Amino acid sequence: MCACLNPSDSFSTFNKEKLIRLALFYPNEFSIVDLMVLGDQLDTYIIDLRGDDEFSGIEGIASLAEKMVKIKKNLIFPLVYMFIKLSLLYQLQLLQRREFFLLCILSRVDYGIG
Repeated sequence: MCACLNPSDSFSTFNKEKLIRLALFYPNEFSIVDLMVLGDQLDTYIIDLRGDDEFSGIEGIASLAEKMVKIKKNLIFPLVYMFIKLSLLYQLQLLQRREFFLLCILSRVDYGIG
């Protein structure tokens, strides 16, 4: 979801329009006012992080979130940080579903079903 916000690849997959469209699917997280300023915040975020050496060694979205909180960029770019949090939650849900299906498969094997 948010690999395009990760500076590890110099934002090569960054697409502001797609992110703004994605925000439309989260009306509880992004208000109408948020949507109006989101584009500018995304542009500023890219410019800011490209010039910040602290983000040069970031690998993965979790490290990005941790670094943003540590140096308080989450307060400067709250809408961008919301995308990052949503991405982390999405990844967690995927892992939980995989575990659930694995447990279902294992339980079928244990009980000789299937």
